[in-house]
Amino acid sequence: MMININKTVQYTLISVGGLLMTSSAVYGANLNLDWNNTTFVAGGLNQTFSVGQGEVNLQFSLKNGSSFAGFEGVSTPRLTQTLTGTNPEVSLHLQRQPSSSSNNRGSIELKTSFLGYNKGIVKDLTFDIFDIDRSANLPTSGPPNASSWQDRVIIKGFLGGNEVTPTFTIFNTTNVRKVGDFTLDGIRNVDNRQDGGNVRVSFEEAIDSFILTFTDNPNLVTTTSTNNHGIGIGSMSFQTVPEPSMMGGLLLFGFLGLAGSKKKSSN
Repeated sequence: MMININKTVQYTLISVGGLLMTSSAVYGANLNLDWNNTTFVAGGLNQTFSVGQGEVNLQFSLKNGSSFAGFEGVSTPRLTQTLTGTNPEVSLHLQRQPSSSSNNRGSIELKTSFLGYNKGIVKDLTFDIFDIDRSANLPTSGPPNASSWQDRVIIKGFLGGNEVTPTFTIFNTTNVRKVGDFTLDGIRNVDNRQDGGNVRVSFEEAIDSFILTFTDNPNLVTTTSTNNHGIGIGSMSFQTVPEPSMMGGLLLFGFLGLAGSKKKSSN
């Protein structure tokens, strides 16, 4: 399914060697997949959005018996304001029904790919994840108490098949714990209207895709219940890289401009 979204990109004119060029020609364009201005088909598992001169593809996979659950009578994934805490914007809501197996609760996998940009690469990707939490608070000491679910979110970036490590900015470390380089666990229950389960994800290095896995902590001490639970994914901002030919032309014209300026000053 292809969904075209019209985007307005702001450009700034800069001068190099007397030549006016757009800032995007030098630094790349600052772009945003903004859920507040995007049409997302509820329940769609493979959707592509036009952003600037390229596209962002989101493809969901269901693993080991896990499935999407509806929320308020509508299938997910879908756009809602339910899980964004005090943030008035919408997020991409994933409501997950775990597998009934006590050995493997299954997972939802989201692969996000950046297509049609220079080398298929973007940098400085940033987005928020909302409402990473747990059905019952994890005790500060002693054995964990029974809980019917515990959000675990795993995020890995990729560049040419090589893993790229994200940076996690956890809003409240009392509620969310970082486990290794790629993994976040909810350790306390957080109300949907609060911000305590929110985490900002960023990739300072260039990537061509990332994979987000939404599952349960496999070490969860659980009851027999397998209640569904959800997280939200916020709008994504990122920067493209300039075309090499454009940069080469920019340097050439800049050099010619400087040479011409020196020649005039010598006459």
